[in-house]
Parts: sequence; C-alpha cells; structure tokens
Amino acid sequence: MDAVVVEISLLRAPLGGGKVLELLSKVSDGSGQLLGRIEAELLGVCDARKGGRQCIVFTTSMDSADMERLLESCFVITEVVPESTVVRNCYYVVEDARAVYIDLLAMLIDSIGFRPFTSIMAADSGISESAVIAASAIIESGVVIGEGAVVSDGCVIRSGTQIGKNSIVRENSVVGSDGITLYKSKNGRLMKFPHVCGVYIGEGCEIGAGCVIPRGILTSTRVGDQVVIGNLCNIGHGASLADGVWMSVGSLVGGHTYIGAKSTIGMGARIRDNLRVGDGVSIGMGSVVVKDIEPGHSVFGNPARRMAALATGPKR
Repeated sequence: MDAVVVEISLLRAPLGGGKVLELLSKVSDGSGQLLGRIEAELLGVCDARKGGRQCIVFTTSMDSADMERLLESCFVITEVVPESTVVRNCYYVVEDARAVYIDLLAMLIDSIGFRPFTSIMAADSGISESAVIAASAIIESGVVIGEGAVVSDGCVIRSGTQIGKNSIVRENSVVGSDGITLYKSKNGRLMKFPHVCGVYIGEGCEIGAGCVIPRGILTSTRVGDQVVIGNLCNIGHGASLADGVWMSVGSLVGGHTYIGAKSTIGMGARIRDNLRVGDGVSIGMGSVVVKDIEPGHSVFGNPARRMAALATGPKR
C-alpha cells in the first residue's frame, strides 16, 4: 500500500467555480482576493499536499513541490499570493485559509453533501451475503462489508467504511466515527475540521475488541491486507497501516502517520502523529515514538531510540 495516494472526497454533484466563489464570499465576508478563473466543474475536495484535479483545496504556504501536484483546475484557498501558477488553477487569497476552508466544508456538507466513498474506495455500498453481522452491531448506510467478513456484538460501523473479505472486527469496536480535530482560528474561534473521508480495511485483517478507527478528514484512514490490531487500540484519522502490520494490545497510532509493511508494534506503544515508520520496523512495548523510523530498524524506550534487533510480534 502506497503512503501517498491522490484521493478525492467526492461531492454528490459537481460544482461550478462561480458557485464556489459565491459560497466563499459568504464564509469570508467577501474579504478574499480572487486570482484566475476555472471553467471546469469541481468534483470535490482533497489534501493539497497529495495532489489533485478539479478539487477545492487549501494551503497556508506555497511550497513549490506541493503546488506541482495540483495538476489543473483546482480552486486553491491560500494565505500566500502565488507567483507563477495562476494560469493552471484559481486562487482565493485570505488571511486564515484553514478557517475559511472549514467553514466552506461545513456549508458544502449542508447544501450538497459528499458521497460516502472517496475516489479510491468502492463506488457502491453493500454487505455480502456471506458476511456475519451480529444482531447488536450497528451498521450505517453507505458501508461495504466483503465476503466472509465478521462484525461482532456491539460494534458500530459508520458510513464511508469499507471492510475487505474475511476480515474480523471484534466486540465493541467503532469504525468510521469522527476524530478530535480542533483548530483555533486567527480571530479566536474554536473550530472543528469536518471529516469527509472514510475508512478502508483490507482483506484478512483482525481488529481486536474495543478498538477505535476514526474516518479521515481529507485522506481516508487505511488498513492494509493481513493486518492484526490488538484489543483496545486506537488508529488516528488519516493514518495508514500497510500490509502485514502487527499491532499489540493498547497501542496508539497518531493521525496521518504511516506504518510500513510487516512492522510490529509492541503492547502499549505510542506513535505520534504525522510520522513515517518504514517497512519491517520493530517497536518495543511501551515505547513512545516521536520521530520517523528507517526501514528495518528496532526502537525502544521513551523517547524511542534505536537498539539491537527486537523480537516483537510474530514473524509475518
């Protein structure tokens, strides 16, 4: 599973650039500066750092690498006046791009709505006839559950969740709920960033009892194939666990962190947000990981430091 995926949270109906500008004028009190124009319809929203096409995005900087990923026909809410890319995209320059974007998302949710699945997930919802769903489980509409999957007693599976075939979700786990995403705007407002992406769980996974896997904000939370997550674990919004990851009981992975293939996480480990953990990494029990880890390394401690090879988890 790739760490960087171009993903679009799709609106229920495409939106013209003029309508977007109308909505932006409302949420920004008309204070923004418009540069350029877009003829194409806008399909949805995405994370500007991962690229996109015909999307509404925001950025607080004009990093050249990020801007190159915005292929064309994007409506960019920004705090910085661009130098050379106006022709390809349309820009709306404001003082607090994140706050304006949050208000715009809330307005889009209320007025048009988003499809339950993003561009990288299933097009249609549905529960396989061979899936086993406990009577006390709560399954919202807009969910995919594959062949032979098991959803146990007390589980809550929210809209926008896709569970692959032969995967098991144990008792009282919650998949697809909103995470905690607060932002204090420049004028002092405390704002909640809406979640408009989902949760993708691959094939042959086992999710332990009492786990929480929130849906993503602008990128989906992703669990690869053959992943094992122990009881009472939390996977942050927008995090990605690649194929074959083994995660022991009571461990936490922060939002937007990537865990490489066949890595093992000992019980009670904490991994902060926005990190990259390479393939085949071993993290000792109780460790607190605060920086990236190179592939194949073993770490232990608080803060976690590299050490001789650890024997954490099963061979995978």
